[in-house]
Formats: sequence, C-alpha cells, structure tokens
Amino acid sequence: MKYVVGVAGTPGAGKSTFCKALKEHYLELNRPVKIFNLDAGCEVNLAYIPDWNVTDVIKVSELMKDLVLGPNGALMEAMSQFLDDRCDIVTNEMDKCADETFIILDLPGQVELYTVRDTMKDFYKRVQNSGYRVCNIYMFESTALRQVDFFVAYSTTVSMSMYHMAVPQLNLLSKMDIIFNGPKQQRLEFPFSYYASADSVAIMICIEKDSHKAKVDNKKFHKLTERLAEINQSYALLNYIPFTLGDFRFLAYIRFQIDRALGATAVVKGIRAPISGYSSEENELKDFIESFMEKCVKISKIKDMMN
Repeated sequence: MKYVVGVAGTPGAGKSTFCKALKEHYLELNRPVKIFNLDAGCEVNLAYIPDWNVTDVIKVSELMKDLVLGPNGALMEAMSQFLDDRCDIVTNEMDKCADETFIILDLPGQVELYTVRDTMKDFYKRVQNSGYRVCNIYMFESTALRQVDFFVAYSTTVSMSMYHMAVPQLNLLSKMDIIFNGPKQQRLEFPFSYYASADSVAIMICIEKDSHKAKVDNKKFHKLTERLAEINQSYALLNYIPFTLGDFRFLAYIRFQIDRALGATAVVKGIRAPISGYSSEENELKDFIESFMEKCVKISKIKDMMN
C-alpha cells in the first residue's frame, strides 16, 4: 500500500514549506516518504530538494514563450499537457517508490485546478485506481481570518475544492504565528472555534453587521457574503486545522489527521493495523492547539460576546 498526500492552496500560503516540514517529520518517525513537485511554474528556489520534479519534463517559462501565454495561462496549459497527456511519466516514478511510502505532491496555487477543471480530479482518480490511497490538503493564510468577508470567500473556495476533488480533504490555516506574535489589535475578533467550523460563520456576520464598518460598506456585498456563508453552512463540510512552523506539535496533530484520512496501516509483528489510532497523544496535541488558539483572540471581544 502506498499513500498520496496532495498539498494545494492559495499562492503564498506556504505549501512548499509545509511539504518540506512534513517530509522531515515523517523521516523523524522513520516513515518512507518522497516529495514530488508538480508545480511547473516553480522552476527555482524550492524550499526542498524534490525526489521528482515536473520541471524536468515541462516548464512554464518555455510555454509562455512558445505559445505566447501569460504565467497563469501557461501553467494551466502545462498541467493539462502533462497530467492529461503524459501522466504515465509521474505515475511510473510513483510506482518505483517502496511499499508504505507517503508521496507528498507539492501542487500549484491556481484555484481553477481544484474547483473547476478536471485535470487534478482525473489524476487522483487514476492514482486511486492504481491502488494508492489519496487525500488532499488545502491551505490558505490565517491572516484572512481578520476579516469575516475574506474568510467566507476563502471558505467558499475550500468547499468547492472538497466537493469537486471528491477525495478526503484536510483544510489548514497556515502562518498562525503571524497572528499570535502580531500586535494585540490585529488578533482574531472571535474565538477560534467560530472559524474552525462553518456553523458559526452566520453568527460572526450578524455581529459584524452591527459594527460601524458594516453600516458604511456596500450592502450588496454584505448580502452576497451572507448568502455564501449560508451555502457553506448548509453543506457542513468545513473544518479547519491551524498550522505554524513554530512548534512540531502542529505537524504531529496534522499527521494524525492525515493517517486517519488515508486509512494508513502498517504491519507490526505480522499484523496489519492502523498507524494512528485514537490515543492520549492525539488528545494532548488537540488540547495544546486549542490553548494556543485562545491566545490569538482579542480578549475584549470575548468579554463583549459573553455579556
């Protein structure tokens, strides 16, 4: 059995840095792991040394020149050409990996690949049909939590990805250290539990509507935000996990969730069993993360909400 962990998300969310950190974490646990870079636009300055690199096969810079395309159009064309027409190249490399290997895919940041186009969706299906277990990770920067309308917009994209890709998906809020270490006035307006699940978004919007800012802003824009929040809430797909490189316990908790999403197993003393079952370690990690998140919230806002 082999496992595929695709890491997608918005540009600048820290996908490559996360891939590097996750690989190092797996190596510390003596798990076989590889990183495949599938971002044809990332030709230099990767955060890690890839075990396989799509830019050895196709480059965005060359397509921009040959087809007279912009960066985004060239990347979409590169992904289409490669995964639709030359998919065997990467799957053959994946097949060379040892059994029980976790193959981390560093994916491009173009949202169309995960919400509209079928390129990545069909690739995942092909890999699954070859016997791999697949899960997807979608990341965006936690700074979007500072504005409810931004958060709703990002959450809509995440929901579309979960629905379109049709594989287990973990949703990460990256760079939480920016909020934790930033000025108190730039911390979160609401308890993190409100963001972690879409069920509370409507409550946040109602509170924001009563603020001075909401009264002077475009009413149609706020109406659209409300409708998008209602859609997210009706599907009830969303749940977020915070992440920062500042503490290995975040990675450890995410690893538990990846194992569960993949149904990852290993043979121990001749018996195959789940790698990460429910344990006191996971509960301790969850308690740590919840405690961390409480410190990212404006104390004054919590007191106001309790009154």
